[in-house]
Amino acid sequence: MLKMVELKRKVQARTAYRNMIDARFAELTKRIALDSNQYPALDTSVAYWMTLKAKLSTPEQWQCLRDTYKAYEQLCEAFEDYSWQYVRVFYNLCSKIAVDSSQTITQGIMVVCEKGRLLMNYEVNLKQRSN
Repeated sequence: MLKMVELKRKVQARTAYRNMIDARFAELTKRIALDSNQYPALDTSVAYWMTLKAKLSTPEQWQCLRDTYKAYEQLCEAFEDYSWQYVRVFYNLCSKIAVDSSQTITQGIMVVCEKGRLLMNYEVNLKQRSN
């Protein structure tokens, strides 16, 4: 019975983690699309960026992908088996943002991940105070 409870807890923790990653990338795509300040405006939906079949065709676009991948791993967390699927979002954003793509995407990553870190620290502090 103890193993079932432990397994259930692990499944719940993993599900919560995946939901957090989904929410993070939904927020990232929205922020980056809006911050790109392009006309016509970029789609803000993560589903759009996941299904787009873009191609990186310039050295600058490939550098953008390298820069944003590195920024995400430094500012948020390392990619792992579930979050790896979202590299496609960065790939597609790098192909469609016309000006300063690396900078625009990195700034979005910085804002979203810092906000997440502040929220997590706040929740930890609240929990410690209640103990």
